[in-house]
Amino acid sequence: MILKTNHYNFWIKRHKHNKTFITYDVGNPHCKPMPCVRLSLDKYDHQWHLIIQDIMYYSTCAKEGLIKGDGTVEMVKGALVYLVTKYNVASVSLSDKSFVPNPDNPVIISERRLLAGKPSWYEEYLGAVPYSVKTQHIIEKYATQRKRKLNTDICNELQISHTYAGKSVKTFIKTMYKSVNNNQLKILRAYLHIESLVGSSWMIPISLVRAYNVHASIHKGDIQFGGNSKYIQYDQGIGFYGVL
Repeated sequence: MILKTNHYNFWIKRHKHNKTFITYDVGNPHCKPMPCVRLSLDKYDHQWHLIIQDIMYYSTCAKEGLIKGDGTVEMVKGALVYLVTKYNVASVSLSDKSFVPNPDNPVIISERRLLAGKPSWYEEYLGAVPYSVKTQHIIEKYATQRKRKLNTDICNELQISHTYAGKSVKTFIKTMYKSVNNNQLKILRAYLHIESLVGSSWMIPISLVRAYNVHASIHKGDIQFGGNSKYIQYDQGIGFYGVL
């Protein structure tokens, strides 16, 4: 099957495990071992609940070649729009485990973003909000503690110039954003007495998903990546347009 969005065509496959549990894989299955997006549907209390399991970026995620950033957002939004509509989903949730896949030292994306004064990736691009009181408290502490000043001792521990002494953690992270590593984030968490955001709980309001400015339609057929798309027959079109 093919999931067609505003600018892309994605391969999509449904795996029905039983009557109350279904998973969907979105993206090119022929080039990489993991799908670009994996979503699961769990049915309880007579309603379907959607969980974002994995999001991976590869240029081969889409037939046309997926653009990093805006293309990734469109891919995820398209999958959410399609499934929320098809199953009349009651809730969308996720556990944030996002990281930059540096093989030597993967960087936890949400922690770096929040220390720099930015919202989490899911918050900024998908409209996610904290799902638990614990997650909300952790985020509030990041907002407060990133204002704390660095001293020469912590500069030594971070292995950075003493010119950052007296400057805020936020200033340091913003200035060195691309080069900040996970070991430095770990040191800063201890210095600021804050918890890791790995595994933090988030939800995306259903009304917001329905308002995404992404059209999602399903077509029967398959995709020959690197070539043309093979459309056998038009199946069903579902789309929502909104203000995001």
